[in-house]
Amino acid sequence: MMVAGVLGLAMIVHFDAPLRALDLQLVWSDAMAQDVRTSSGLATRYAAGLATALLVLGVSVRSVHWRPPPGRAAMRAVADHTFELYALHLPVAVFAAAVAPFAVGDWPRAAWVYGLVAVATFAVARLSAPLKAWLKLLTLKGLAKCSPS
Repeated sequence: MMVAGVLGLAMIVHFDAPLRALDLQLVWSDAMAQDVRTSSGLATRYAAGLATALLVLGVSVRSVHWRPPPGRAAMRAVADHTFELYALHLPVAVFAAAVAPFAVGDWPRAAWVYGLVAVATFAVARLSAPLKAWLKLLTLKGLAKCSPS
């Protein structure tokens, strides 16, 4: 599955569809709005999603024993906040692109959009960490009460 996922993503890149699949046009122009209205690139998005799912499934196979990579703690810290990134990236990117003081297509605009997404994600992650810990504790207590004795 991992090999199929990598090959699928490589084919998407080879056939020149990654910009539509990743919606990077948001930073450079308003082409994304037209893309969403006409649903062009829908097949490419499904193909990218399938290839990514295969890649994730292939990597997550439990029978393979991976050595922990160097920098694992830093990777874990970043990975713990992927939900915040998932939930915030599009609304913050749209807002940042709308209020950007830079011209469309300039590299400062891209830095502005990506920078605001990173700052917002970091800020919300810092604020939500205690809430996550509390919800986890509450859930574990609830599960302990429900478990058969």
